[in-house]
Amino acid sequence: MVRISACVITKNEEENLPRWLECVRHIADEFIVVDTGSTDNTVSLAKRGGAKVYHYTWHNDFASAKNYAIKQAVGDWIIFMDADEYFREGDYTAVRNLIRKYHKDPWAMGVFCQLVNIDTDHNNRVISIIYQLRIFRRKPFICFEGKIHEYLRNFGDSRNKLLYDDKIVIVHTGYSYHIIKKKLKRNLEILLKEKKEKADDAELQSYLADCYYGLEEYDKALEYAMWAMEGGIKRLGMEGKLELIAIQSMIKLNRSHDEQINFLKSCQERNPNEGAYYLLQGILHARWHEYLAAEKHLSKGFQLLAAKEKENSIEKANQFLQVNAQACMQYGIICRRRNRVDEALDYFVKGLGYDRYEPGLLVQLLSTMRTLSKTDVMQLLQRYYNLPFDDEFIQNAARQAGLTEWTKREDIYEDVYKVEAKLKELYGLRSWLLSRMNMSDDLYRKQLPTQWLQAYERIKNGKTISKRTDYSQEKENIIYAYLMDLA
Repeated sequence: MVRISACVITKNEEENLPRWLECVRHIADEFIVVDTGSTDNTVSLAKRGGAKVYHYTWHNDFASAKNYAIKQAVGDWIIFMDADEYFREGDYTAVRNLIRKYHKDPWAMGVFCQLVNIDTDHNNRVISIIYQLRIFRRKPFICFEGKIHEYLRNFGDSRNKLLYDDKIVIVHTGYSYHIIKKKLKRNLEILLKEKKEKADDAELQSYLADCYYGLEEYDKALEYAMWAMEGGIKRLGMEGKLELIAIQSMIKLNRSHDEQINFLKSCQERNPNEGAYYLLQGILHARWHEYLAAEKHLSKGFQLLAAKEKENSIEKANQFLQVNAQACMQYGIICRRRNRVDEALDYFVKGLGYDRYEPGLLVQLLSTMRTLSKTDVMQLLQRYYNLPFDDEFIQNAARQAGLTEWTKREDIYEDVYKVEAKLKELYGLRSWLLSRMNMSDDLYRKQLPTQWLQAYERIKNGKTISKRTDYSQEKENIIYAYLMDLA
């Protein structure tokens, strides 16, 4: 039997910790909370939630605190999320199954998963999607390094491997507007102190570039990104991050077109098989309305991307998902302008596979599909979106696409939302209802528990529900009424 330990370090996390505990209790066999000096209710909440609580004196070193937490664990595998991170409810079983699967491979040491950054201050707007290593084996040669922007290091056999999974999603709320600036300023203070001792450290410069970019100090972000790239720094799972910071900073600073294109050409020369730099160049040409050049470079980028995607390697877990999605959107727009509508739809849909939250991509898709029925469109979207988590996002895109008939939530899922609250209250059938939103009526009925299916069919045939000892009369009457609505 595989044992799983969930670990977290905390300081004043009373707002986030209950959700973290609710998540990991469905997955892990033990919960370890290492508190670094909370003055709120964090510790008492952790204890009431069944966690093993330890205290650690904070000295501006995230890696040290996390390694202390790992030492308290006894599981075969570790799930180490921040307090403001959690798996989607529908992924709990998948996480355990994933760990069981890779536990059988003695060389599998960890798994990268998608991490979706959302802004809770703006209706859970998706900020970005990246891959992060939050699941790994508990081994003495795997530990964290770095006082800030800590990362896992493997000091074991070179045959040890890291894998990736693009189905399981971790939601991160720590980049919400009211939080992020405060965090970045805290991080910058620590980094600048460390810089006095490591002025020429390329890794430190990469973190400074990231921090300054988040603080919107784009001149410094560009400067440190260029220095770090000259130092040859590479961060596993963050490949291409510095190049993106550099080109995005150039765009924000309104640097000349020539400077931006020359930078991307230098990236292409250093990494001739990386399609993202050609895609980026194509995106820029499209924004500048240079459509022939845009199509040329986007086509080249997609060719290289297709070749790379045949590889089954961790290189897939990189920073270019949003670039790929933006490229698909721009290429789709070009195709539509040339009346190649089917090809445009293909690229819009392909873009959803890279980043379903790319601003504008879903709007372009819905605009192009506006002649199709709402049912047909939803059958496509349910392959990419998790409802009702993504409901607000879809509604906003529909409004921007001019689909005014979609503005009411109940218009899309009328029967589901009609009964959701009562059924959840009675029998906790949230997972059943979520499944209903993602499949046809036929498949939906196959997913129903046997007694519900039988009750449904009996009502359709004009019969009553047979008496069951585990139903109170009141509950049975309510169930009957709502099943009548479904029938």
